[in-house]
Amino acid sequence: MINMYFLHKSTVESRNIKLAILSGLFLGFLSTFTKWGYGHPFPPFEVGMIAPPVQIAVNWLGFDKVLYTWLGHPQVSGMIVHGALAIAFGVFYVVAAEYFPRITYAKGIGYGMFIFLFFHGFQVPLFGFTPWLWDMSWKASFSEIFSHILTYYTLHEMMCAIRYRVMGAPLASLATYR
Repeated sequence: MINMYFLHKSTVESRNIKLAILSGLFLGFLSTFTKWGYGHPFPPFEVGMIAPPVQIAVNWLGFDKVLYTWLGHPQVSGMIVHGALAIAFGVFYVVAAEYFPRITYAKGIGYGMFIFLFFHGFQVPLFGFTPWLWDMSWKASFSEIFSHILTYYTLHEMMCAIRYRVMGAPLASLATYR
């Protein structure tokens, strides 16, 4: 059964949906770079494994594997899929926080863990892009979960800063519900 505690809504007066959508788009775009940046020192995939966004871009969307080269470095088409997912999940988190402030309970950490477990633990292996979590190395799983935690924690902190600077108020009220 769903824990109803998390479904309490904020007051209508405390919401700013237009700001949430705009900041969600911007912060989702920035979170793409947070996740990519983390992936360089701690790559989330074993050597020889093709990342799921690249598989989706090439096999499902028909892109070439390499989109362009920058200073001699090939830029793979998976970044389009990865960026679109990061923006979509960023907008969802920021807008959901306006309606259901309890989603922000762990400052984005819980949301990042949920994204990891649902998508990397269930949906991505279901489509055959990666092995199931119990078949992956602990290093690959650690890299993925920690990168999601870091990405959504930073998204949450930037969301709070933007909302406070624009509205002069913290997140949609956690104290009052309708």
